[in-house]
Amino acid sequence: MRRVREILRLHHEHGLGCKRIARSCNVGKNTVLRCLQRARAAGLGWPLPENLDDAQLEAMLYAKPKPTPRARRPVPNWSAVERELQHRGMTRRQVWLEYREVHPDGYNYSWFCEQLRGQRGGLEPRMRQIHTAGEVVFVDYAGMTLPITDADNGEIHPAQVFVAVLGASQLIFAEFTASQQKHDWQGSHIRAFEYFGGVPETVVPDNLRSGVNKAHRYDPDLNIDYTRLAEHYGVAVVPARVRSPRDKSLAENAVLIIEREALAPLRHHTFFSLDEANAALAERLELINNRPMSDGSASRRARFEAIERSCLKPLPGQAFESAEWRRLKVPADYHLVHERHAYSVPHALIGQVVELRITAQVIEVFHGSLRRASHIRCDGPGNTTVKAHMPPAHRAYAEQDAEGILRWACELGGSVEALLREALVQNPLRKARRLAEGLQRLERCYGAERLEQACAYAHQLGVTSYTSLESILSNGLERRGAREGGASQATPIEHANVRGPAYYH
Repeated sequence: MRRVREILRLHHEHGLGCKRIARSCNVGKNTVLRCLQRARAAGLGWPLPENLDDAQLEAMLYAKPKPTPRARRPVPNWSAVERELQHRGMTRRQVWLEYREVHPDGYNYSWFCEQLRGQRGGLEPRMRQIHTAGEVVFVDYAGMTLPITDADNGEIHPAQVFVAVLGASQLIFAEFTASQQKHDWQGSHIRAFEYFGGVPETVVPDNLRSGVNKAHRYDPDLNIDYTRLAEHYGVAVVPARVRSPRDKSLAENAVLIIEREALAPLRHHTFFSLDEANAALAERLELINNRPMSDGSASRRARFEAIERSCLKPLPGQAFESAEWRRLKVPADYHLVHERHAYSVPHALIGQVVELRITAQVIEVFHGSLRRASHIRCDGPGNTTVKAHMPPAHRAYAEQDAEGILRWACELGGSVEALLREALVQNPLRKARRLAEGLQRLERCYGAERLEQACAYAHQLGVTSYTSLESILSNGLERRGAREGGASQATPIEHANVRGPAYYH
């Protein structure tokens, strides 16, 4: 429109002909002629009105012709088009192809996109994101997978691709994992932090179920183990909004880079393990991070070393240990079962709901955010019981093992110890323990001294049952046994008929 204004000025103010105006404005003579004709047809003179802008001038001189009835074609239902574009994987071209299948004589793709932009009110404004050094890392899984071949049976398992990218330097980390489950998801976070050599302030993931129980725009619900990982490394987890890929645009771009420059070159390779695949991916990753950016600026690695490494928080002294969490109600036997093995908890928690934290080495029990029990993990049949978790009555019973029984008997006297030692040799521990319980009852009823005498008398008689001991004590026979035993020891028998051991020698 600047040239149009200049053509009109030279024609009206200076009275130049078409040839001289064309040479001055560097346009064709016919162009100048048509411009003057359009101005006369629109009733424009000189000078032009002051409030006439370029858009209005263009509309007056170059008005678009109205389409004739023959040129009209079926117009798409734009509201339906918008609904279709909300589905995952749908693109404008796919929607247009479906429109042309229904209306073969419909509009072309360029007109379709132009009209769609018009329906949306033109281009939607986008806020430019500026990330400071050490502020944020974006994490996501790639859509592509890598086939891993089992060397034993030839089965193929798809390996998932985890991608993490720092906001300021755009340094990329990527690795293959067996799945997108919680243990792989958290393990990839740990290895990404170790690759960067530090921890940023914020992690921005997608709303993956391995990390987010329930997505929410303002208050997302993270699963408990992902929350503990964030607490361990001192980071804030801020998931992207649902169906808002621009919240993690750097992650989306990093995924495209990994797919095009790492996965595509490896498409003809056959890998038999994740370690082998990750070794090949690490080589491609170093090429990507050390290559200059497309605008000619420094590489991702150089920018990371220059501006972001020093801004990352240091790694904690010990790496986070991924765990599985279960919520269980403590039964009456105060034991929780995992993988067929029972682990004890304090008996005061019977009937309470507790959280079981399960790692590769340890089983921990939490109640009200406090750890109430911890056990070495032992999968398989059996049970692990801590005596401190038992009620007093159960603890007293459990302490009656062979050593505990003999220790108690030794405190009462040698006869009681001899009786129980013989019972342990001749009977199973359970039966000997039952006899020890009976002797403890007799001690409470008759006292330790009488029980010791009763055991000595029973030993003389050759009886060891509880019934015999109770009969001896109830009838006072242990006193007669003590008198007879004392007399025989005080006055030895001397008689002519008693030959003695020397005779037989």
